[in-house]
Amino acid sequence: MYPDLSYLLNDLFGTEVGPPYSHIKIYGPLLFMAFVLLFVLARNRLKSLEQLGVVQVLKVEQKAAKPYRLFSSLLELALAFLIGYKGIYVLFSGAIFSLATWTSPQGALWGGLLLAGISGYFQWRTFGQKQQEVSSEKQYQTIHPYRRVPELLVVACILALIGQKVIVLVEHFGEFLEAPVETFNNTGTAFYGGIIGGFTGIYLFCRKYKVPIVHVLDIASLGGFFGYALGRLGCHLVGDGCWGIANLNPKPSFWFLPDWTWSTKYAHNIQQEGVHIKDCVGEYCMQLSTPVYPTSFYEMCISLAFGLVIWFNRNKIKTPGIVFSLFLLQNGLTRFLMGFIRDSDLYNVMGFYFSQAQIVGASLVCISITFLLFLMRKRHHQLSTAITPQ
Repeated sequence: MYPDLSYLLNDLFGTEVGPPYSHIKIYGPLLFMAFVLLFVLARNRLKSLEQLGVVQVLKVEQKAAKPYRLFSSLLELALAFLIGYKGIYVLFSGAIFSLATWTSPQGALWGGLLLAGISGYFQWRTFGQKQQEVSSEKQYQTIHPYRRVPELLVVACILALIGQKVIVLVEHFGEFLEAPVETFNNTGTAFYGGIIGGFTGIYLFCRKYKVPIVHVLDIASLGGFFGYALGRLGCHLVGDGCWGIANLNPKPSFWFLPDWTWSTKYAHNIQQEGVHIKDCVGEYCMQLSTPVYPTSFYEMCISLAFGLVIWFNRNKIKTPGIVFSLFLLQNGLTRFLMGFIRDSDLYNVMGFYFSQAQIVGASLVCISITFLLFLMRKRHHQLSTAITPQ
């Protein structure tokens, strides 16, 4: 496993494990790649929908720009620096939900300077506009929704991070009241809380810019297949604890993939679980005593396969909402199946025992199939109406 970049470089080039590359955690860059990918997909797709007339260009009536204000400019620069200094540091440290990481004075100086520089550049570009004479006359501003994709990603990301943590804190509400800091640091995250938060951000964006929400859900879902695959790849590479139950079964003869895809001990896992690795030097020297199913790797493969199939057939999908339905289907089906080889608490459901993830996964499958049938029926009705002679 590669809990940080130094372990990956050691495996590839034989370099020493430790600083300076040990400060860069593997999961952070993969998460960053997922957001970049989603940004590119969302921007290009919204632009295409605008050209097709599905998404409308907005013309907003506004007053002329106000004069340049030094205090506001410095405040924006300071805020951009702070976001870059702490935000990028936390992202690459791999400790997004550690309160101590956010409150410590440590940060990424290059990240703060980078975002402050970007903010200063855009302020400089609009400097001439801000110097326009103040007038009470109203002007029209043209807004292209695809140019507001960064706003969409920021809002959706923030709400997703809040959502996946809030759900967990609600589940551990009693513990949170007794020891809020310890509970916040030691509890994990809830994936479905992130989904709820992210979709809330999408809804707010669509409402603000009058974009049909079903199209944005399709766009987010297409990026979600690849983003989820990258996220699960990160979980597997760092060994964050999202592994399955013990797997002592011999590898089947039909299994053509490497041995570690059947069972692995997650050596150098970032959770520091298991037994010490002999002659290991470095911060992460633990591996599981018993090999387990690499369920996060399986989830990555399933999500990537779904994403590639839909990507190569995206131009054939004419009905809005299909991609979103398939995303829910894939996610629910994956979680339901992985529940059989993942250790978790079981609940009695009419005599059958399932984990919480399986119950939610099965619910998502039912919802997605219902939605797919509704969309297909609606599409069939539209086609029948179109060919019926008047």
